[in-house]
Amino acid sequence: MDRTEVLEKQALMEQKVQEADVLLVGIGEEWNEDFAEIDKYPMLTAILQEMEMDSSLEWLIPFLEQLYIQEHIERKREGTRIQAYQKLYQLIKDKNYFIVTTCIDSIVGQIGFDKEKIVEPCGSYHRLQCSQGCCAQLYPSDTFSRQLRETLENQESVLALQIPLCPECGMPLAFNNILRAQYYVQDGYQTQWERYTKWLQLTLNKKLCILELGVGMELPNIIRWPFEKIAYYNRKADFFRVHGTLYQLTEELGGKGKGGVTEGIAVSVAMNALEFFGVERN
Repeated sequence: MDRTEVLEKQALMEQKVQEADVLLVGIGEEWNEDFAEIDKYPMLTAILQEMEMDSSLEWLIPFLEQLYIQEHIERKREGTRIQAYQKLYQLIKDKNYFIVTTCIDSIVGQIGFDKEKIVEPCGSYHRLQCSQGCCAQLYPSDTFSRQLRETLENQESVLALQIPLCPECGMPLAFNNILRAQYYVQDGYQTQWERYTKWLQLTLNKKLCILELGVGMELPNIIRWPFEKIAYYNRKADFFRVHGTLYQLTEELGGKGKGGVTEGIAVSVAMNALEFFGVERN
């Protein structure tokens, strides 16, 4: 896509967002943190070097990922997904919205969005669970994260740190997300999912704008396929699909807004979602 076309579709999206009564946003894998800038954090690279010498410290890797995300948000580096989230926030902040995300980094919940309007069905780094799934109990991860940060800031060795253990069975705890938990406990997002489904029921026959941003086929049953169905059955709905490669519309959605069959439109944007929100107007 050339710059002119990108700006035209940005403007169209802004128009439809403003016209909408309710706004449904899906954030997919193109927004996932890739930890590409970890070399810019000396505190983290130091421990990675120590881990190369002692493989028994590999259990610390997911905790370093969490710490990296926290550092990344605090620094708000330009050219990263942080700015894309901030632009999305400015676009939708005054609307009646709900966000469904398959990302597990929880960045979306730390930008300014209403946390009551976000559901993370794939989990996050905020909670720990038993790595063996012996129970459905979840534990906040903050305590150990603070301990790890203090150890690194004081330039102390991490060898003295001990992996958090499940109080029920004594096995190691793991982050409550689909990437780090072999036996993923789904209780952590159920309350928000129920809130989301109730909100969704109230969108019927309303002017709905759907933004499907960077959602591919890794977990299509969470966002991609349900959003297609919602857009199809809500004749008033406007639908935007933004993705670098999987931007194609279904035959049914491709006919939205054509021939007077429906009130809403369907728009595909053949561009990575982060790049799409990164294009600036002069």
